[in-house]
Amino acid sequence: MNFKNYLNRNPKIIEFHLLDFNEDMEQAWLHILEIYESILKKDKYWHFFYEGEYSIIRCSKKYQKKVEEYFKNNAIKYTLD
Repeated sequence: MNFKNYLNRNPKIIEFHLLDFNEDMEQAWLHILEIYESILKKDKYWHFFYEGEYSIIRCSKKYQKKVEEYFKNNAIKYTLD
């Protein structure tokens, strides 16, 4: 089963694609750490992946608004899958 099918079966998990996020890998890593420490530390489903020019963050849907607020405050472009 691919992940999109899993997401459809488990609507409690969402996936953010962070566009052009990895241009500065040090800065990208600092954002990942801050998102984890300030928002996702208690989320047992959270995970991230580096995918070349972009990264993926998966997390529980209940953290969506806080994560999106972090992206907005830090001018991070993303799509939600």
